[in-house]
Amino acid sequence: MSKIPSPSNPYREAYNELQRVAVSNRFIFTQGCIWFGIGIVLGPIPLLVYATVCSAFIMLALAFEKPYQLLRRLLPYGKWSPHLAALPIRVKILSLVMAIFIVLSMGVMPFVLDRLIFPWILPSGPDDCWGSVACVLWRRMLR
Repeated sequence: MSKIPSPSNPYREAYNELQRVAVSNRFIFTQGCIWFGIGIVLGPIPLLVYATVCSAFIMLALAFEKPYQLLRRLLPYGKWSPHLAALPIRVKILSLVMAIFIVLSMGVMPFVLDRLIFPWILPSGPDDCWGSVACVLWRRMLR
């Protein structure tokens, strides 16, 4: 049976710092504007891609050194340790598997929504844009 890491473990430090940064006003308002902009201008599919990339990146950054260094550069207002503590190979493999699972599950979700769920709820025509401003403007320019 594996032991759940306690807050006193050294590799938990990066996770705790990520939590502190994620609840800061700077992070919330920056990411909120990015999400709102992507959702309004480009639509839900690019927003889902952005969420998938961010989730998988954070999953990998908490386990591997190179993504961790990039995370430190992207979020410089945290009190990050200079290097990620050495993790057991089991944790690294599990993080990689979970990142792959996130990408695959979020990649299948739009297909399931578009082909199986939305046709029951919202019957629409073949030129439906899902409400993105970019798609509506593009269709107006083509007319």
